[in-house]
Amino acid sequence: IILACLRFVLNSMWGLFFVYVAELFPSNVLSLAFGWVSAMGTVGAVSAPFIRLLTANATMFFMSGLCIATIFVLRGLK
Repeated sequence: IILACLRFVLNSMWGLFFVYVAELFPSNVLSLAFGWVSAMGTVGAVSAPFIRLLTANATMFFMSGLCIATIFVLRGLK
Protein backbone atom coordinates (compact mmCIF):
# COMPACT_ATOMS: atom_id res chain seq x y z
CA ILE A 1 0.00 0.00 0.00
CA ILE A 2 2.87 2.37 0.81
CA LEU A 3 4.48 1.73 -2.59
CA ALA A 4 1.17 2.36 -4.36
CA CYS A 5 0.77 5.68 -2.54
CA LEU A 6 4.35 6.66 -3.32
CA ARG A 7 3.83 5.82 -6.99
CA PHE A 8 0.68 7.97 -7.05
CA VAL A 9 2.54 10.93 -5.51
CA LEU A 10 5.43 10.60 -7.96
CA ASN A 11 3.06 10.46 -10.93
CA SER A 12 1.22 13.52 -9.64
CA MET A 13 4.45 15.47 -9.28
CA TRP A 14 5.24 15.20 -13.00
CA GLY A 15 2.10 17.10 -13.90
CA LEU A 16 2.81 19.72 -11.26
CA PHE A 17 6.42 20.00 -12.42
CA PHE A 18 5.50 20.80 -16.03
CA VAL A 19 2.95 23.44 -15.01
CA TYR A 20 5.39 25.03 -12.55
CA VAL A 21 8.26 25.10 -15.06
CA ALA A 22 5.99 26.61 -17.71
CA GLU A 23 5.23 29.49 -15.35
CA LEU A 24 8.89 30.10 -14.47
CA PHE A 25 10.52 30.27 -17.88
CA PRO A 26 9.58 31.91 -21.19
CA SER A 27 8.30 29.69 -24.00
CA ASN A 28 11.46 29.77 -26.11
CA VAL A 29 13.66 28.66 -23.19
CA LEU A 30 11.16 26.02 -22.16
CA SER A 31 10.83 24.52 -25.64
CA LEU A 32 14.62 24.49 -26.09
CA ALA A 33 15.11 22.75 -22.74
CA PHE A 34 12.41 20.13 -23.35
CA GLY A 35 13.78 19.49 -26.85
CA TRP A 36 17.30 19.04 -25.46
CA VAL A 37 16.06 16.65 -22.78
CA SER A 38 14.11 14.67 -25.37
CA ALA A 39 17.14 14.42 -27.67
CA MET A 40 19.45 13.32 -24.86
CA GLY A 41 16.88 10.75 -23.72
CA THR A 42 16.80 9.35 -27.24
CA VAL A 43 20.61 9.15 -27.36
CA GLY A 44 20.61 7.39 -23.98
CA ALA A 45 17.92 4.94 -25.04
CA VAL A 46 19.79 4.08 -28.24
CA SER A 47 23.19 3.72 -26.59
CA ALA A 48 22.09 1.86 -23.43
CA PRO A 49 21.94 -1.64 -24.99
CA PHE A 50 25.39 -1.24 -26.50
CA ILE A 51 26.87 0.01 -23.24
CA ARG A 52 25.28 -2.95 -21.49
CA LEU A 53 26.82 -5.38 -23.98
CA LEU A 54 30.27 -3.80 -23.66
CA THR A 55 30.22 -3.85 -19.86
CA ALA A 56 28.43 -7.15 -19.22
CA ASN A 57 31.31 -8.61 -17.20
CA ALA A 58 32.11 -5.42 -15.30
CA THR A 59 28.62 -4.36 -14.20
CA MET A 60 29.20 -4.93 -10.48
CA PHE A 61 32.49 -3.01 -10.61
CA PHE A 62 30.76 -0.02 -12.18
CA MET A 63 27.94 -0.14 -9.64
CA SER A 64 30.38 -0.33 -6.72
CA GLY A 65 32.38 2.55 -8.21
CA LEU A 66 29.22 4.64 -8.44
CA CYS A 67 28.36 3.83 -4.83
CA ILE A 68 31.82 4.87 -3.67
CA ALA A 69 31.63 8.09 -5.71
CA THR A 70 28.22 8.82 -4.16
CA ILE A 71 29.68 8.45 -0.69
CA PHE A 72 32.38 11.01 -1.48
CA VAL A 73 29.89 13.41 -3.03
CA LEU A 74 27.52 13.18 -0.06
CA ARG A 75 30.37 13.60 2.41
CA GLY A 76 31.44 16.73 0.54
CA LEU A 77 27.96 18.27 0.81
CA LYS A 78 28.02 18.41 4.62
